[in-house]
Amino acid sequence: MPLSVPLLLVPGEPERHYTVHTHRTRRDGARLAEHGNRGVSALMEAAREGLRFVSECVAAELADADVAVIQHPDGVEAVACVPCDSDVCAAAAEQYHRDADEDVEAEIARAWAATQLQDQTVELFADGK
Repeated sequence: MPLSVPLLLVPGEPERHYTVHTHRTRRDGARLAEHGNRGVSALMEAAREGLRFVSECVAAELADADVAVIQHPDGVEAVACVPCDSDVCAAAAEQYHRDADEDVEAEIARAWAATQLQDQTVELFADGK
């Protein structure tokens, strides 16, 4: 399921909102080994495809998502990320309360955004900021 992470950029424009849409896809090692390199490519494409299901977001639907492949002892996962400056997406993301697992994913999205926006400090948006 896609996750939308609201961000606070410093310095930033207070009236502008930023969001990172992410989608994580995972395959176990045995299943992936059956398909070799094609399996990793398919996994990356599945992450991109899943990201396109962020409702009504043109950035998530049309942008070429950045995909990172992460190796685990029992499998592989692909994480697709795309930045978005839509006020609608930011408002929806700010209202969503993440669980502990999603907090880890949100931090990964924040770190990814920091590599994309190197001239700014990127922080997770939190209530009260």
